[in-house]
Amino acid sequence: IVGFALLSSFNTDDPNSLIPTLGIFGMAAIRILPLARNFSFTLNRIRYSKDSVKTLNNYLKTETYDDHNEIETANKELVTITLDKVSYKYPNADKIGLNNISFTIKAGEHIGIVGPSGAGKTTLVDTLLGLLRPTAGQILLNEYDVVKEPNKIWQYVAYLPQDIFLIDGTVRQNIALSQTDDEVSEEKIHHALGMAKLTDVVQGLPKGLDTNIGENGIMLSGGQRQRIALARAFYFNKSLIILDEATSALDVETEAQIIDYLKTLKRKVTMISITHRQKSLEYCDRIFSIKNGSLQEVLT
Repeated sequence: IVGFALLSSFNTDDPNSLIPTLGIFGMAAIRILPLARNFSFTLNRIRYSKDSVKTLNNYLKTETYDDHNEIETANKELVTITLDKVSYKYPNADKIGLNNISFTIKAGEHIGIVGPSGAGKTTLVDTLLGLLRPTAGQILLNEYDVVKEPNKIWQYVAYLPQDIFLIDGTVRQNIALSQTDDEVSEEKIHHALGMAKLTDVVQGLPKGLDTNIGENGIMLSGGQRQRIALARAFYFNKSLIILDEATSALDVETEAQIIDYLKTLKRKVTMISITHRQKSLEYCDRIFSIKNGSLQEVLT
């Protein structure tokens, strides 16, 4: 605006005639500022995520599966998880993250893990998922050793964090996330919707499964977004679901609806729920408390 004013002042005999034009430029600049901030924010996110995306892309290019049908069959099996004297210490850390943890999660059982921030909940999840290698102990998923073959557990698991990842696309695209429209199975889609209690919700949308739910699922409520993620897990036949503070951001009523729904999944999937609120785990078969990296069962 300053540059335009200076340039124009040399080409006009009446500077007052520039005032309306400068006013228009000023209003346009005010309207453009939010877009400029969004552009800057998005550009920074791209720069920040660039290395992670490249690493993931290289992994997907090199990782191959010999038998896709074998994986589909494996996903349908209920899983038993056993932790035997598992410990973990972060490099250069003074205190231990996990301290000699041993317990077994039976097939189809729902387990709750409660603890304050920094108690070791996230470390336990990352170790279970094979993202962190224990400094001691063994983790078994059915007959597989997760420590030696962490990719084995990825075939079974669906991980639901507090902030669900949804794309700016249709309900169908968000459930069958990694598949093209030609690859999507309508039978599996409707089965997943039924399992997640979303059939009535989808039927009430303007275009059903082809309704665009907006960026981050803006067209859906918090509970519906959580159930979209559950439907995604059922679509891909995941038999182990890990909820990591998945209901902590929901209001009391929506959280109650999700908890009532999770009760209906007992014996259908193995589930691990991690939270800092014990009240959110009333549907669990057993509840464990974690503090300073040590785990003990809570009597309820």
